Amino acid sequence: MVDVEQALAADAMSTLTSLLEHPSDKIKTLAALTIFHLSVSLKGKERAVEIGTVNELVALLDSNDDALKSKSALALSIICIITPGKYCTIKAGAIPKLLAMLNKESTELVVNALKVIACIAEAPEGRKKLLESVDQIERYINHRLPNLAKHAQIAAKVIKWMP
Repeated sequence: MVDVEQALAADAMSTLTSLLEHPSDKIKTLAALTIFHLSVSLKGKERAVEIGTVNELVALLDSNDDALKSKSALALSIICIITPGKYCTIKAGAIPKLLAMLNKESTELVVNALKVIACIAEAPEGRKKLLESVDQIERYINHRLPNLAKHAQIAAKVIKWMP
C-alpha cells in the first residue's frame, strides 16, 4: 500500500480530483473513496480544500448513482473535520443535497449524509441553515439500526447546540 504522505507528495489529490469528472461512475466512486483515504491526514484535508476537491465532491451528491453519492459524502465527512472544509462544503451548496439524501433507502447513504451534516453544523452558518430541517434528521434518532440512530443523534445534538 502506498504511504499517504508519498501519495500527497506525488500530487495524487489533483489526479483523483480530475478523475471525479470521468464519464464512468465506478471510476468516480473509487476516486472519491481514495480521496477519503488520503484525507485522513491533515495535509490531505488541506489539499482537498486548496485545489477545489470539495466542490467536485459536492457536485457528485446530485448523481443518480447511490454508491457514488455515498462515497462522495464519506470523503466530505472527513474533509469537513477542518474549518475550511466545513465552509467550502457549505459554500458549494451541499446542505440541500445532503438533506435530500436523507430520503434515500440506502442506510450507508443516509449515515454518510448525517456525518457531513454533523460536521458542517459545527460552523454557525451551517447550524443556522440546518436548524430549520432538524426534524428531518430527528426522525432517525430511534431508528432500528443503531449506527443510523447514533449518527442522527449526533447531528441533531450539534445542530441544536446553543453557544
